[in-house]
Amino acid sequence: MKAFGDRPVAKVTTRDVSLFLRELDAEGFTPRNVNKYRQVLQAMFTSTCRANTFNLQANPVEKTDKRREPSPAALDYYEVAAPPAGH
Repeated sequence: MKAFGDRPVAKVTTRDVSLFLRELDAEGFTPRNVNKYRQVLQAMFTSTCRANTFNLQANPVEKTDKRREPSPAALDYYEVAAPPAGH
């Protein structure tokens, strides 16, 4: 709300969204968290493109860059040990 709440939805540009995401980077958010913010904004602006809402011509989030996330860590898993032979 702080970044976009004071202006009409049709006035929010791709540049505005990019600047907002860069601010999150600068504040130390992880790439995954920045991407989550981007994902929520993408969904919100997708709904504004529908004819029965604001009928925007384009989603300003679509052309912003997604942050590279590190590959997920390998999962450690454990198996039940086989009982000793002869028992």
